Amino acid sequence: MWNKAGKITAIILLIIVAMMLLSAMVIAIVNKDKNFKIVLFGIGNRTKMLSQNEYSISEISKIEINENSGKVRLIEGESDKVKVTVYGLEDEIYNVNVTGNKLQVQKESNTFYLISLFCFVRQEVEIQIPKNYQGDIAIKLASGAVEMIDLEQANVQIESHSGSVRCGNMNNGKIQTTSGSVTIGNANEISVEVHSRKYSMWKCLKAVGLKQLLVV
Repeated sequence: MWNKAGKITAIILLIIVAMMLLSAMVIAIVNKDKNFKIVLFGIGNRTKMLSQNEYSISEISKIEINENSGKVRLIEGESDKVKVTVYGLEDEIYNVNVTGNKLQVQKESNTFYLISLFCFVRQEVEIQIPKNYQGDIAIKLASGAVEMIDLEQANVQIESHSGSVRCGNMNNGKIQTTSGSVTIGNANEISVEVHSRKYSMWKCLKAVGLKQLLVV
């Protein structure tokens, strides 16, 4: 017969297994229409550079990025090229292509660890872009973050749920967020919609020269 300590240990193990199975079921339900992979255990830094592509600025008139919970960074490039580098887990898939002068970056699959120990993953789409880029930029993300240099000649559209948005100077575009924070440099023709009553305005928004501010 088991002693008391053995029974307690068995109960704890059963609870852990049940939680792992429940987590797997929730992941499967949430991602039923997506490609995903469940991994039992992850430890340490799991970051991989998944892809790196470079395009002439003359090829690109629109940049469209769809991300879940990672970070999107637009930094100043050192040439007249647009360079896209994607970091994530080894088995994740991003679709990066140019069709009809539109550069698209779309996450196609996710990987989930049921148990992670000191696990770190850099989930990031980094785009090096000239500051004088004059095309469109459209970014959609759930709980990730956006960081962007001064892009005063671009038309910028950002749609975020709960991630932070930090932009440099902008002159044309629109930012929508549910409960995330928004920080902008000098803004001339920028509209910002904040869909939250839980945040005080000074936490939600820091900007200069907004065209429109709507809180709903």
